[in-house]
Amino acid sequence: MRKIIILLFISLSASLFAQGGLSFLRENSNIRNAGMGNVHFGSSKTMFLYSNPTSFLNENVGNIYTSYSLGILPADKQIQLFNTFSAGYKQGKNAFLIGTRYLKGTKVDAITDDGQFYQIHNYDFSFDMAYARAIGYNLSAYVQGSVVKSYIGRSGYTGTFSTGLYYDNSVNAFQKQFDYNLGFGLHNFGAKMKYSNIDKKANLPSSIGLGGSVATEIVQNHNIGLAWDTQYYTDSKDITNAFGLEYELYNLVALRVGQFLDRGNVKTSVGLGINYRKIRLDMAYQYGNISNFSFGLAYHFN
Repeated sequence: MRKIIILLFISLSASLFAQGGLSFLRENSNIRNAGMGNVHFGSSKTMFLYSNPTSFLNENVGNIYTSYSLGILPADKQIQLFNTFSAGYKQGKNAFLIGTRYLKGTKVDAITDDGQFYQIHNYDFSFDMAYARAIGYNLSAYVQGSVVKSYIGRSGYTGTFSTGLYYDNSVNAFQKQFDYNLGFGLHNFGAKMKYSNIDKKANLPSSIGLGGSVATEIVQNHNIGLAWDTQYYTDSKDITNAFGLEYELYNLVALRVGQFLDRGNVKTSVGLGINYRKIRLDMAYQYGNISNFSFGLAYHFN
């Protein structure tokens, strides 16, 4: 039987068990938001499950939505592919959302007990469900649960819980209507990941966050929106800050830009969105100490 020994643990020590492992849970599957400085809070127009599930209740996108995104993430001179799919159904004040995330991770060198080298193909996977409800007084809330699997030559399982509360409203000023929201969320709380035959456990990237967004029509058919958030990660003790801007023309084309501060590293992002009837196409590029590209496709039913 193959035993994973020193080479595997050296490769994993700098990533999986450091600074809150399972980092795929921190990745932004909402490509629109990724292009706006990687914000996770505020209003959303697609991929609601992995940004703000309550936005699905407020956005005029039909009663059913589906979204897919692909992120291309460099790591250790390799390429990781991050696939996400989500769908949702809403009726009245209630919305139900499901989705999956799959990170095709890096290849890690390992050695058998008889001295033969081989490679382990790491991956992470989650199955996610959420329920969102409008609770009155412009407030809405959601709860989300996830089953998470990670494979590093040994399999590990855990579960996570997330919840959030949002306030949505509008105000008139300077002869314009400004739509805004404020949100508070707890993300990815649960037991540490335990792998079979490995004593050390991987930490979850649990976080407490606050954020919001505001949007208005500056002139007819020209809209501008701002979004921001701050998150505190309870295990690694780091704080992230994100800020983004979106300009949308005739509800057809959107240009986005933003910045994201994480562990002292500043990333700048740019994004492009194209709407055609019920189809949305989004692209984002983030560059900094590590750069990545992602795109997403969504379809909204009546």
